[in-house]
Amino acid sequence: VVAPRCGSKASSRSKLFHAVSNRVRRMGIFAIFLVVLIVAVSTFDMSHRTDTRKHVLKEHFVATSTEVVAPLPQAPDETLNATRNKEVGGAPSEQSNVNTTKPPPTPKPKYIPAREKYFRAYKAWILGEYAKNGNVSNPVDTLRKSLAIMREDKSNASVGVVVAHYKEDLSWLDEWFPEDIEGLNVYVYSKGNEYINCSRPVQSFTLPNVGMCDHTYLTHILRKYEELDDQLLFLTDSVPFLTYKTAQVDFILHKMPMNKGIVPWREYNLETALEMDSLNVPEYCQAGTNNVKSSRCQTARSEFRNYGAFRRYMLRREEGRKIVRSRGAVYWGVFGAAKEAIIWRRKQLYENLLDSLSQSIHPENAHYMERLWVDTFLGSILEEEEEE
Repeated sequence: VVAPRCGSKASSRSKLFHAVSNRVRRMGIFAIFLVVLIVAVSTFDMSHRTDTRKHVLKEHFVATSTEVVAPLPQAPDETLNATRNKEVGGAPSEQSNVNTTKPPPTPKPKYIPAREKYFRAYKAWILGEYAKNGNVSNPVDTLRKSLAIMREDKSNASVGVVVAHYKEDLSWLDEWFPEDIEGLNVYVYSKGNEYINCSRPVQSFTLPNVGMCDHTYLTHILRKYEELDDQLLFLTDSVPFLTYKTAQVDFILHKMPMNKGIVPWREYNLETALEMDSLNVPEYCQAGTNNVKSSRCQTARSEFRNYGAFRRYMLRREEGRKIVRSRGAVYWGVFGAAKEAIIWRRKQLYENLLDSLSQSIHPENAHYMERLWVDTFLGSILEEEEEE
């Protein structure tokens, strides 16, 4: 093996390659260092310029704020005003105590049907009259006075009390209608299995549990049509336990000597009369129970499309009797009626009405009948007014 000679071409090329490689490496490292330096300088410069600009703007704001002081906008509420005053270290201003918020929009009044307005006015009227008379819990004294007035005009005048009974205690009959009152007759129609627990003598009858209290009243009218008492007081067995019913009895007894039709009642305005004619009662809970939707509150639907159809059909079947618009209603199954007003209507009408209530325990027609009593018993009075 012959060693290469010193200074040969191979040795020169190798040295040249290494020299170039070393220089390129050094230049690359220098280039990288230069780029990093440029980036660092640029970043520092931009940050310095930003700080300088903020400082200049702050000085400008301080200089100009001494010339023009803009008022602070009013706080939306007292809490925010108190917070701002606390921040600036000042006392609460008078303006901070004024609520500058816009009042909430006034809600639209809830629509109340005309018949509901009528009922509310009716109840308020009855309770108001009751308060005027002293809120007497036992109306026996009023009954004695009214019957005495009636007997001044007619010596044998009588009052019949018709009680629709189901489950309530009836011992209150002894206090309200004592047997020592001459000319007073008490009739109890029971649709339940409860014992009639009063000591005074009564004429008692048992009926099937259909048609509610209106069925009971129609039954009594038909049974006693030819021998009715001069004034009749129709009651449910819950009267002494509900204030508004007690108030209604007290009102009836005060008006009884002057009654020629039915008491109490308030006349509809035209809007209420028209709305009442379109009445339907698909469900209704009895007094004393929670007025909630349940199967026991469902009514047996009427064959008539509404109350107006029921009223016109029943009254039209009386020949020779004029049909007028609906005049008013009585509520809660409590009212008084004069004999002359009852017999002014033919017996056939009461038979037709009784048939319409005899099909179920809770018929919709019973709610229609509650509103028909006024039109039924005012017929004679309206006829007299037309003749005059």
